[in-house]
Amino acid sequence: MPELATALSEIYSERIPETEQLIAIWINAFIPAQTTNARVVPAGAYKGQVSILGPFPWSGCFLSDNRDFSSDLDASVRMQSLVLVDFQHNPPAWKEFHRTGITVELLCYEGQVTCLRRAPNTQMQFAEIKAEKNFLSLRLRATAKNPCVEGAPDIAYYSQPSHPFV
Repeated sequence: MPELATALSEIYSERIPETEQLIAIWINAFIPAQTTNARVVPAGAYKGQVSILGPFPWSGCFLSDNRDFSSDLDASVRMQSLVLVDFQHNPPAWKEFHRTGITVELLCYEGQVTCLRRAPNTQMQFAEIKAEKNFLSLRLRATAKNPCVEGAPDIAYYSQPSHPFV
């Protein structure tokens, strides 16, 4: 688990203790490189990367996360929620982390950047975390929206996993 603690410390800029009894559960929302309305950025700083049309006719194009499914914690995302549970303590201790990726809006045919912003993560949270010696259950509710488009719809994920451990 030292590799996990090191990776998390780098991503979230916070020291994570190294323990063999640390469990990380995370969920990512991302825009894959292979998607409907995908187009290659023709010029500029992001030339050759994949973009998609915006949510409205007047919005520009937006960079995808230029990836496929990945177990890499540091992969490009629109949203990521992660909870760490340390079963070394009794009762188990937990800490949650949330991040959003940088949204890049471009002029579709020129590739010129028109917006570069990060959505707030204030609507992303775990609730009802129950960690016992051999069992973990939690509830996650997370929403964020495109920070470059006024009136953009939320993207959201909801989850309620539970898992026994031996």
